[in-house]
Amino acid sequence: MAMKLCSIASGSSGNCIFAGTETTSLLIDTGFENRESWETLRDAFLKLSVSCKDLDVFLTHKHHDHTGLAGRLAREGARIFMNPEEDRHP
Repeated sequence: MAMKLCSIASGSSGNCIFAGTETTSLLIDTGFENRESWETLRDAFLKLSVSCKDLDVFLTHKHHDHTGLAGRLAREGARIFMNPEEDRHP
């Protein structure tokens, strides 16, 4: 089974990495919450044939450049995971 690995955004454009197979879709972080980040993510999902309803999202830590689109992805059907200890960050 082949694995797809794609850096969707990094650095000043937010942080977001996709890893997936034919049966599993994992997004590591979501980037910023803005229109440009959403459009970049949406375009990557179209190219990768990824549906939010089949997506697991792992947030590495609670900073806006890593978690910005988590709420929107959850509303679209993605499952969000994060270490509960991360809530200690402001």
